[in-house]
Amino acid sequence: MQIAVHSDLIRSDQSRCHFGIGPLCDAGTVAAVLTVIVLVLRFCVETFVIRQGAWKMEYIQQFVKFFIIGVTVLVVAVPEGLPLAVTLALAYSVRVQFTIHPLNLHVYISNRSK
Repeated sequence: MQIAVHSDLIRSDQSRCHFGIGPLCDAGTVAAVLTVIVLVLRFCVETFVIRQGAWKMEYIQQFVKFFIIGVTVLVVAVPEGLPLAVTLALAYSVRVQFTIHPLNLHVYISNRSK
C-alpha cells in the first residue's frame, strides 16, 4: 500500500523562514553583533584610554559577559537563535567538563543474566 503525499503540503523550516522572516533574521543578527561590538569598544575606551589601566586577566570575564549578552539578543531577536544558543551552551559545557573531568575509559559492566 502506497500513500501519496503532495509536495505542496510539506513545508520545512527553511521554506517558512523565507516568507518575511528572512530580513528579521538578518536584522536580529546585526543587532546582536553590534551590541557586542559597542559593549567591547565602550569597555576598552573606558578602561584603557580614559583610566589608562593595564591589562588584567579578569577582563576576559567581562568579554565573556559581553558575548553572553550578544547571544541573548540573538535568541530574542532571531527565531533560529534558540537552537544556536543551545548548541553553543552544549559545546561550551562539554569542553569545560572534559577539562575538569577527563574521559573515564574504565567502564565496569555487571552482567546478571543467567
